[in-house]
Amino acid sequence: MRSLAVLLTIAVTTPALAQAQTATECSKALDADLPPGFVEWTKPATAITAAANTAAVPALQPRTPATLALHPAASVKLAAAPEQLRTRPDAHAGLVSIRIPTAGNWRVALSNPAWIDLLTVAGPAKSTAHGHGPACSSIRKFVDFNLPAGEYMLQFTANPGAELRVLVSPVP
Repeated sequence: MRSLAVLLTIAVTTPALAQAQTATECSKALDADLPPGFVEWTKPATAITAAANTAAVPALQPRTPATLALHPAASVKLAAAPEQLRTRPDAHAGLVSIRIPTAGNWRVALSNPAWIDLLTVAGPAKSTAHGHGPACSSIRKFVDFNLPAGEYMLQFTANPGAELRVLVSPVP
């Protein structure tokens, strides 16, 4: 029984320790000196309540960070089945729209490890790249898409918690 308690303690504290080590290893402030393509992340964020269905979907503005208020996943009617279905007890989800003004490579950066589906009228757009945010940043992940100019819907699922910071910007 004691072994189980030790294992549970290690499992719970390991992510916190890793995060603390990362913060102490950084010689600069969190989000300082972000590389091109991420610099807009530090701008003030617009507060947006994501939609729980496709009836009235709020719009994100390109190059402007937003803090999304999401809904418990069970209460959201998604626009399309997620490409990868992930569940978790604290899962939250939501929908937003975005107008991409010029064709090219666009990046969606997130503060949490939520799942992203970028939807077109023809179906989900295929990502061209993905990765973790830069070291010493609050960007948890990013996903790139090669997009023509037009209207899109972003569907976020499996977010741990009710809040998610998002930035959609051109890839440099």
